[in-house]
Amino acid sequence: MTCNVELIVDRNCPNVDAAREQLTRALVAAQAPAVWREWDREDPDAPGYVRQYGSPTILVHGRDVSGDGTESQSNCCRVYQTQDGIRGVPTVAMIVAALESDQP
Repeated sequence: MTCNVELIVDRNCPNVDAAREQLTRALVAAQAPAVWREWDREDPDAPGYVRQYGSPTILVHGRDVSGDGTESQSNCCRVYQTQDGIRGVPTVAMIVAALESDQP
């Protein structure tokens, strides 16, 4: 399975490490290579589209794993609605579902 996976972060976001952990777990669960491109929203060399998302955001094939496409034009922390309430990172299940989607 080959996936285009991107993690968009702000350096000072408190949820970045947890997002990396969830992403790693999801890639293992989906039997996908544990490889992704990481973008710092403040890096002048990062593509313009990464600044549209809060931190942390995980994109698979250019689509937000949350399925809601939440975008923001400001530096902000993301929140995710999960079965357990609002969290600062997507669940492993959300990421796996995006990875296993048949739409590249």
